[in-house]
Parts: sequence; C-alpha cells; structure tokens
Amino acid sequence: MALLHDCSSYDPEKNDYYTQKTMWEQIAPIVKRKFGENARVWEACMLNSKSKSPQYLTDLGFEVKAYTNLDCRRYGEEFKDNYDCIITNPPFKTDLKRSILRHFYQLDKPFVIVMNVMNVFSKYMRDIFGEDIKHLQVVYPQGKILFEEWDDKKKEMIKCKKAPSFYCGFVCYKMDIPPELMFISK
Repeated sequence: MALLHDCSSYDPEKNDYYTQKTMWEQIAPIVKRKFGENARVWEACMLNSKSKSPQYLTDLGFEVKAYTNLDCRRYGEEFKDNYDCIITNPPFKTDLKRSILRHFYQLDKPFVIVMNVMNVFSKYMRDIFGEDIKHLQVVYPQGKILFEEWDDKKKEMIKCKKAPSFYCGFVCYKMDIPPELMFISK
C-alpha cells in the first residue's frame, strides 16, 4: 500500500483520511442525475469518525443519513427505504473494505465509494460481485482525490499537503452512468 506523504503518520488500520468537499462536488452531479436534486444518501462509513462528509454532502443539497455509532457492515437493511444510495469513503484496510463491499452488495442499493482504482482488478471484487460485476463502473475524477485529516492539536480538519501516491476514483454500483460522464472534467 502506498503512503500518503506529508500527512502525519499514515496507518491503513485506521480510517483517518477523509475526502475533501471538492471531491464530493465532482460526483454530486452524477448522483443528482440519477436520483434528483434532493437525493437521499447514506454516508455509511462514519463509525467513530470525525469526517465532515455528512456536512459536505448536505451542503451539496443531499438529504444525508450518517451514524457515528453504527458499523455499516451490520446495518442498512432496516432503513434501506430511507435512502436512495450509499456515498462513502471506506477504510483502506483490505479485509474491512471487503466486508463492507460484501455487505453493500447484499443490500443491493446503488453506491458511490472512494477507492484506490487498482482494487477493481483484485480477485476479491470478482468474488464479491460475481456476474453482477457488470454493474460496477469507475468514475475518474479530475486530478487525484484529495484527503484531509483531523488535527488533534488544532481540533479541526486540515488538508493533506500533497496528494496520495496512488490514484483513487469513485467506484459505483448500479448507477447507470453514461460513458460521457465517466471522466469528470470540471
């Protein structure tokens, strides 16, 4: 796993690197195209998180569900009629990411997640999605997806000084994105 340079010590065991608002702004038109201006989204990977994604997504006009006390691998079914799609940035750790993807697939709801695009080529993606892998699409942002982290001293989010050394994209399931929207140009 590549490192995020100039972010204090990168630890793939934690989900301490959060998506900046500018990246959610890039994907918002695609979500609104499918579900309307006031789409209802579940920001699912919020367990014990300091992420500002729920606020960023709300600022973009979405009705957001976000629960810092729920493990998204165990929930979602009981309130799946209350959201149109999942939008999230899951932990980088492979076994966590696999179990989250497996659960999202079982929920059978559309999703948009931030992932290292190389994960799409992994065996576990085919194992999880089987023949339904045809419903996966990757949307490539303009530039690298940028992250921010919580600064305990300042008690606020700060932007990482450099982009990560790997490329992330938006891995989408059942979003029916036309080819002309697969590469974001803003």
